[in-house]
Amino acid sequence: MILVSTLTTTTDIERQSFSSTDVCRIARITFRQLDYWVRCGRILPEHDGGSGYYRHFTYDDLFLIVFVARLREARIEFAIIDDALATLRETPYLKRIELHTNHPAVRITVDLTLIRADLRAALDAR
Repeated sequence: MILVSTLTTTTDIERQSFSSTDVCRIARITFRQLDYWVRCGRILPEHDGGSGYYRHFTYDDLFLIVFVARLREARIEFAIIDDALATLRETPYLKRIELHTNHPAVRITVDLTLIRADLRAALDAR
């Protein structure tokens, strides 16, 4: 991974908590996809601790979910996505991230500001 510049801003919407239903609608994924990503440890939501616990997703969780969803739409392998998620957890406010594929000549640059803008538009529309 190559890190390229960072952002540092926080808004009220970034302090909200989101339900699984909200997350699936905003990220345009199925509950089954979300559940799989949580069970695999790709996404780490908070739990209320009860039996049949209720998952609480933060704005950062939601951003990572949208990020994973967009990469999966582009047919990027989970191994590459997992590396990117580790980088984003260490440095959450990157503007861009470069993904290295198994093919040495193929590198993918993802503009994270576009994903954040897409997420904010979806949140504003609800």
